[in-house]
Amino acid sequence: MAYKKHLVLASLAAMLFSMAAFTGSAFAASAGESVSGTTLSELSLTAGTGALFTTNFSPGNTATSTGALTATDTNSSWTLQVQDTAASNAGKMKAGATGCTGSDAALANPLDVKITSPLGTVTSAGYVAISGSNQTVASASAQPLAANLLTSNYQQVIPTSEVMLTGCVYSLTATYTLQ
Repeated sequence: MAYKKHLVLASLAAMLFSMAAFTGSAFAASAGESVSGTTLSELSLTAGTGALFTTNFSPGNTATSTGALTATDTNSSWTLQVQDTAASNAGKMKAGATGCTGSDAALANPLDVKITSPLGTVTSAGYVAISGSNQTVASASAQPLAANLLTSNYQQVIPTSEVMLTGCVYSLTATYTLQ
């Protein structure tokens, strides 16, 4: 009988011990931590594959072509500028090094560009002559850009006096700055 009493007491003690293990400590503390974030500005600009004049690129004509820019600016106010960073004849298309002997080294007129956008609040400056200094071509005061496609519309006026032999490739790199 004493053995049974010990067994019952031992079982009761084990049960009380296991209940104590699952109850919380009498000493506990809690605290809340606020987590927040501030949106950072994002600014990026990428150019498409370029623009290629396929028709009317000859003396006495006006050649036109389009290119594409993808612009992202999370600020609602921004400006897009363009310039030609060439050391000489900035803004004028230049003849290539091969296959152009006898052609004018650079075209007489600067290359013009106009930026268009499907976004209603983007202001285009219209056709702007590219030069060696930054020229504003588009802007906005209340239109953040989220990977928006802008179209670069190029226009090259070629006077009849221009000497351009067949097969001569003229080019210019338009450098765009989004700020």
